[in-house]
This record gives sequence, structure tokens and C-alpha cells, in this order.
Amino acid sequence: MPELLSIAEEVEKMHAICARCGAPASYTQRLTAEQEQVLVGAADTYEARCRHCFEPGGVVETPALFPEEDETTTGP
Repeated sequence: MPELLSIAEEVEKMHAICARCGAPASYTQRLTAEQEQVLVGAADTYEARCRHCFEPGGVVETPALFPEEDETTTGP
């Protein structure tokens, strides 16, 4: 990698956008309590975070994106 960077004319660093505050994000926050080191997932499992919003070492409680309907409610 250092060789490639030394001959590059331009280097463009890209960042994600923090899901909480909208700042440039450099971290990925795991949102589940799964203990596997490698966990395949998407928006329900991981979230981009900036340095200020990142919570190291802990599982973050977030509201469900698509909460399941309550079984006691009846539909039309």
C-alpha cells in the first residue's frame, strides 16, 4: 500500500456519515449483542458513527427500524 500511495497523484479519503449527528464517520458501531467476532449484517446490525457518537465496547440500544406488529391488534 505505501508504494501505491507514493506514486499516486491524488488521494481521496472518503468517510461515511454518522447516523446520529451527520458528521463524517470513521467508526462502525455494532448494534446487536451477538458475540461472534465476524458478524454479517446490514443496517439492523451496524451503524456508521463519528468519534463523538461512537460507544466503544458496548451494545447500543436503538429503536427497531420496522417494529413487528403487536399480536393483540387487529388489522382492517
